[in-house]
Amino acid sequence: QAQLLLDQSVVASKAFLSSEQSNLQSLALLVSQRPTLQRFLAEQSFSALEEYLITLRDGANLDFLLVCSNGTDITGSEQNLNVAGLCNEREESGYIGLNPADELYLYSSVNLELSQGTSFTVIVGKRMSSILRELQTETGLRYFLIRQNQVLEASDPTIAIDANQLEAMLGKVNQGQQISLPQRSFELSGHRYLPAVFELDGPLSLDLISALNVDNQIEIQQSLSRTLLVGLLFILVIVSALGI
Repeated sequence: QAQLLLDQSVVASKAFLSSEQSNLQSLALLVSQRPTLQRFLAEQSFSALEEYLITLRDGANLDFLLVCSNGTDITGSEQNLNVAGLCNEREESGYIGLNPADELYLYSSVNLELSQGTSFTVIVGKRMSSILRELQTETGLRYFLIRQNQVLEASDPTIAIDANQLEAMLGKVNQGQQISLPQRSFELSGHRYLPAVFELDGPLSLDLISALNVDNQIEIQQSLSRTLLVGLLFILVIVSALGI
């Protein structure tokens, strides 16, 4: 039953992430079609533009909102400094970490061409750390975003994983169900989890580990085993006493 729950949660996780990507694509398009945005751009009212974009960004629960021209962010927002490099990104959507030490983002972009012929690119995005926290709330699982056997993000910031723990976790993936649940699970921060892993982005070598807490399932199995053992011993005592 634990494996079934994990498999169902993995399907739900993939659907959630796909929905996040679709939502970002829709938001980028909606933002680009705003008449107020287009008017500010046409008039080059960049101070008013910055305040307007902050309102849009916060209202849409985004971590950043860029408007790019000739490969440069023109919003003037300090919050966009770490992601301004997206203005030079060729892919319209996906995952990106602009520098090795930076956070990973999920983003989407859309081109905007004004009637005057001026072109801009609107880019919206969210931190993967915040997306994983939302995903944990949605499914109850713990998530670990990894690249080349290194943990980049975790849905629970209180859990820290070193290289040895990650290796042990990955070693438990796809073990046969003929092995007992305690053997198939791994221990982390005093709890036992059953892991699964799926690919997020092949070219970026991004994978996501889903970890289901199986403390209760293991306790139930162990309790059942103890009950069966006590019952068997009781039967043996009765049989012995009767001389059968």
